[in-house]
Amino acid sequence: MSAAETIRLQPDARPALVAVRSTDLFGERLPNAHNRIITGSSDDMTWPTPQPVFDALNAEFGFTLDPCCVPATAKCAKYYTPKEDGLKQDWSGERVFMNPPYGRWLKPWMRKAYEESQRGALVVCLVPARVDTAWWHDYAIKGEVRFPRGRIKNKNGQSWPFPAAIVIFRPGVASSPNSPDRATNES
Repeated sequence: MSAAETIRLQPDARPALVAVRSTDLFGERLPNAHNRIITGSSDDMTWPTPQPVFDALNAEFGFTLDPCCVPATAKCAKYYTPKEDGLKQDWSGERVFMNPPYGRWLKPWMRKAYEESQRGALVVCLVPARVDTAWWHDYAIKGEVRFPRGRIKNKNGQSWPFPAAIVIFRPGVASSPNSPDRATNES
């Protein structure tokens, strides 16, 4: 494929996009339009969690609330849309599955997840494994972190353009056993 060959992308439930694939100075392929849409879609809550991913987590945790979705992507009977604004709702006592909007909104959602766990909610977060970000160091490392093997795939078989992490905030647990906060406090 040439450095400027046009390709046609057809993500789930979205109109076909035309993108130009190009390479950097070292011949490495730059992200395509689908990757830019996914990683830059911080206000878009319409990207559904793949059902097998949710089903596996739901079998373990028994979720009761999806706090950041639209009706078409809701994974629980109880859910909040942007109109209800899950960041302003009380989650205490709930078993929460959270696949938040990515980008600039990740930090407030992770803060909310952690704070609600301190009020009695179990919160399981499906997030990008962005271990170099402030939100990761401020909140994610306070939870139990799991890294799924390989990339998550959408129902059309297309892999997500980033590795994912599952962050679990258990009710009343201030930090995970290997959190830097705990390591410093117990040293």
